[in-house]
Amino acid sequence: MEETNKTLALLLVAAIVVSLGGTIVSLNKLGQIQLGALTGRAVDTSPGYVQLNVTSETTVTFTRNTINFGNGYVNSTCNNCTMYTNSSTSGTNYTNPQCCINEWGNPGSGKEADTGLWIQNQGNTNLTLNLDFSDTAATFIGGASPSPEFQWIVINDSSARTCTGTCSAPGDDTSGACAFINNYGLQWNNANTSDPQICADNYGFKAITTQDEFVIDARVLVPRTAAAAQKTATLTITGTSA
Repeated sequence: MEETNKTLALLLVAAIVVSLGGTIVSLNKLGQIQLGALTGRAVDTSPGYVQLNVTSETTVTFTRNTINFGNGYVNSTCNNCTMYTNSSTSGTNYTNPQCCINEWGNPGSGKEADTGLWIQNQGNTNLTLNLDFSDTAATFIGGASPSPEFQWIVINDSSARTCTGTCSAPGDDTSGACAFINNYGLQWNNANTSDPQICADNYGFKAITTQDEFVIDARVLVPRTAAAAQKTATLTITGTSA
């Protein structure tokens, strides 16, 4: 019996040794196995889209389209009445106010002569701008000795008083909408039908919210010999985009 127990003990020890050896071999084999990269990942290389289309809009308009000096006549002691809108200060100015009788003596009171014509680029593209008058001084006013005068000047909204009555500040533009050429913004220019371009560059009339307006002031010299009549001249503004 004792021999049998010894035999069983030896077999058990041998089994344990064999088992441990197998475990060590298995662990060693596992350590030599290299796991491959993850599989099953998919990438779609075609992009997605969010689309819209901004279209160009060319719109130039008069936001104030009338200068009306009203009814009047030249004082008998004078040979003319000369008056003009002045959007730099707001109101009508005179070369010889004592010569301008009736409403001409105060055309800004209840009349549309307290500021000039307001022009705005209401589109979204810069414009080349041309202006054309329907009449010259001779056909609009008439008379002689002295010769009639019909003139205009331009001023950017950033320097103008674009409101009716007396304004205390410039318009809402913070910078000039147009760089005027040929001194159009520095001196009075004779009205004619030659359709001049007034901004320095092609497409120079800007479409930026704070740079999209300017004003045209008008000046008239009415000779005492001008015929009595209702007189109207038309100004056409043409804006062209690229």
